[in-house]
Formats: sequence, structure tokens, C-alpha cells
Amino acid sequence: FLDEVTGVFAKSNTGLIEEDLKTLKKSKKKAAEIEKDVIVLNSNFIRLVNKFEYEDTEFANLAIRITISLQDISDKLYHSVSQNYKYVNNNHKPLTEDEVELLSGLNAQYEQFNVLVVKALAEYDFENYETIKRLYTEFNSNTLDLYRNQLKRIKKQKSTVRRSIIMLNLISDFEIQSELTFKVFEFAKISRSHI
Repeated sequence: FLDEVTGVFAKSNTGLIEEDLKTLKKSKKKAAEIEKDVIVLNSNFIRLVNKFEYEDTEFANLAIRITISLQDISDKLYHSVSQNYKYVNNNHKPLTEDEVELLSGLNAQYEQFNVLVVKALAEYDFENYETIKRLYTEFNSNTLDLYRNQLKRIKKQKSTVRRSIIMLNLISDFEIQSELTFKVFEFAKISRSHI
């Protein structure tokens, strides 16, 4: 699931950079499919929780928190992809060089972070926890500077209002997606002790 989300999110951002409506349309369709998959996944989680004994409420609580986080991830993904699609489809001005560089850098960092999380979850191996936590912290620690830089572009009129809004939203989306992914990772790590 998380590897699909990462791929769709990254392709959507690349589609925005390259103004590739075909890629954005495919990303939007895939994001809608992921939303449907999450509904099925959440239903299965709930069925699993129903089978727990009442003494095992802590694990049931973790399972429910994971399902909520997965739903949030898919909702945020669909919103981001749709926003990118609408921007290009409405023929707004292309991103500036600085914005392309920023978005490309965020994409690369996000993908690196998610590759480690997906690998750890697939192997159910949490030995890289500190590395993943460090990447998560580094990724999100510079968002305040990114917001400031985008606001400076607005003041210097180096970016249109619409382009600035999409960039501010994307910075926020990267921050939220990485936070939700890290939550899922931590919940899975905690749940390991209950199995």
C-alpha cells in the first residue's frame, strides 16, 4: 500500500513539474483506486478487531489507529493528485526553476524515506527504526524554511498566487504524508510486541 502511495504521489508531482496531463490523469485514477482499496483494507481490519478478546483492547486500538491513518493517507493522496491535475488542466503558468528544484528534492527525500519504511514493514524488521526516525525528522524539520521561502517568492512576485498556493499545499502534503506514514510504521512496530 505505502509503496503504491509513494509512487502515485511522486508521479503526480513529476507530472506537475513536466506539465504532463496524461501522467496526472493516470495518477488521479490510481489514487481513486487506492482509496477504494483502503476501504476494503479497513473493513478487513475491523473484522480482525472483532475477533479479538476484550482483554486485548490495546492491540485493537492500534489496529483502529492504523486504519484511520491509512484512510487519511489515501484521502490526502487523492486531494494532492487532483490539485496537481487541475493546475495543469487549467493551463496555469509552469513552476519556476526554484519551485521545480524544491519539488524534485522533496520527491526524492520522500521516496527515500518511504522505501525504508516499506522495506521494514514488508520484512517486519524494525532495526532501522532510528534511521527512519532521523529521515522523518530531517524531512519535516525544514518545512518551516520551505514555507518562508515560498512566501518570499510571493512578496518578490516571482510566483503567481495560484502557483504559490499549490506549492504551499504540496509542502504541507509532503509533511502530512510523511507524518502519517511514520505513524503507521510506529503502530506496526508497537503491534509487533502484541503478536
